[in-house]
Amino acid sequence: MAYSIRCADSGGDCPGEFTTETQQELMSHVELHAAQVHPDMEFEGETREQLLSFVRTV
Repeated sequence: MAYSIRCADSGGDCPGEFTTETQQELMSHVELHAAQVHPDMEFEGETREQLLSFVRTV
């Protein structure tokens, strides 16, 4: 099973999309993406939990 997330699922206009083998790896990619493309976004606490709700299994 793989895990996937799209930036657009959070309501933004970003083409970022990631699919990985583990949820931990997925969140690492999302964190790097957020730091580079969305530097004003805080990636802790409630925001992180909200992003986890957008994760899909594929």
